[in-house]
Amino acid sequence: MSHKRQVFALLLGISSVSCVSPKKSAATVPLDMSRSESSEEPAKVAKFLASFTPYLPQQNAKTYELPPKGCKAAHISGIFRHGSRYLASDDQFSLLLKFLELAKSENTLSDKGAKVLQWVHEIQKEFKAGQLTDQGRGQLFGIGKRMSENFEELFASSKGKIDFIATYVSRARESRDQFKKGFLSSGKIETARTETRDNEKCNDLGLRYFDSCQRYYNYLPEGGKIAKHEGVKDVNMEEAKQSRDRDLAELFSPAMLQNHAFQEEAWGITSSIFRLCQQDNAINYKVGTQSFCSLLSPEILNLESRKMSLSTYYKLGPIAKVQDQQYQKVTYNMSCMALEPIFSEIEKVVNQENTGTAFLRFAHAETVVPLSAFLQLFDEDENKWQAAEAAPMASNLQIITYECSDNGQKSYKLKQLYNEKEHHFPIRECQNSYFCDWDLVKSYYAARKAETGIPSCSLHEWNSYCGNATLDTVSCAMKKKDKDKHKKKGLKLFDEDKHEEDEF
Repeated sequence: MSHKRQVFALLLGISSVSCVSPKKSAATVPLDMSRSESSEEPAKVAKFLASFTPYLPQQNAKTYELPPKGCKAAHISGIFRHGSRYLASDDQFSLLLKFLELAKSENTLSDKGAKVLQWVHEIQKEFKAGQLTDQGRGQLFGIGKRMSENFEELFASSKGKIDFIATYVSRARESRDQFKKGFLSSGKIETARTETRDNEKCNDLGLRYFDSCQRYYNYLPEGGKIAKHEGVKDVNMEEAKQSRDRDLAELFSPAMLQNHAFQEEAWGITSSIFRLCQQDNAINYKVGTQSFCSLLSPEILNLESRKMSLSTYYKLGPIAKVQDQQYQKVTYNMSCMALEPIFSEIEKVVNQENTGTAFLRFAHAETVVPLSAFLQLFDEDENKWQAAEAAPMASNLQIITYECSDNGQKSYKLKQLYNEKEHHFPIRECQNSYFCDWDLVKSYYAARKAETGIPSCSLHEWNSYCGNATLDTVSCAMKKKDKDKHKKKGLKLFDEDKHEEDEF
């Protein structure tokens, strides 16, 4: 029996590993999945999950570089993506369901295919489009708990306000609330110091700037075409097709495989299976390959993963190969709107104007990942940039401001963590330490903003760059009628699935 079939047989025999969402625990505190021991199975499948990769902290805080002598943490700014969630829509596996049901009606479904059809029907009953899974709640709970532990001295010595801000989208709000539960779980931080609020739809440039930049929405169809081309350009598609057909032959009889309509949709059916593989691991990361992932060969998992990673890269990342001048770097040029509030908070600390201790905001991959590209946290080469590393679920950026005293002279340094891992600022003078002088950081990114054509990142300047109709007000650039117009023209923003609002 092949390894793949052994895994499938194992799957059928283990009731605790299911493709159905597990029932919620009676416990009031969600399981902190990010503290779970890594098992062999998640390690095998992790590289295939792209932007659906469940969150794990990338570094143990005990190994962090210690602050320079005389320096202590004074303030933290953070931006967090929501935790692991269900797929945005059941449309993302409807093609698989359609052909499984057709094959059943025509008696062209294998025994394994019949079992998979049962799984999909079970998923339909439990499906919660776009909502957090229990695992996703646990991820944010864990990050919040670790932040309060890692910076215990800051939160004990400073009595300043702690802001918890989220976009209007429910999964961002719930992620914030779970983070806050973990953050306060020690009982050492007074709830009275916290302030919780939701930002308004279409009036949230700090977290949903991507909603309001027309240039970015104009770019998306072009980005989708590039991603599609780059995803298969070095692939032997004949060999890939043979691998795909072997996988599908496990579920369908030869008569269905030869059906013209089936052949036309074979890659779409395969992508549906891949999306359910991702969802399985969003529900329970320990499921590893014992899931819908077991229905696809490593070659196809790798291909689907690369397509999705490139899709994320060209939607949110450094987009290094975009040739059209007007769209170059648009993904992260527009992200200055997320960075400005952080730098504003730091300026208040430096000028002794800030009465707050932490400024924590909860949003989406569309918020966090372009900002990571602007900050140059990852290699811009599309072949080195990996969505699993730069854009997993619960991706987060934390910038800590340190107040330093030397013979009575005050100065300030910054340190940045991405997914709880230390990252150097891309500044020559700061390569020997993760702590970098605030003046150097401010000057470096001021020059970088000047290159974008949005040097001050004022509303007027930003609207002008985005080509928005109004220059001094905020609005959602992509209205429903504009989306409908794209559909009428037959344009898909990204080809591997239907683009849903807040797909990420």
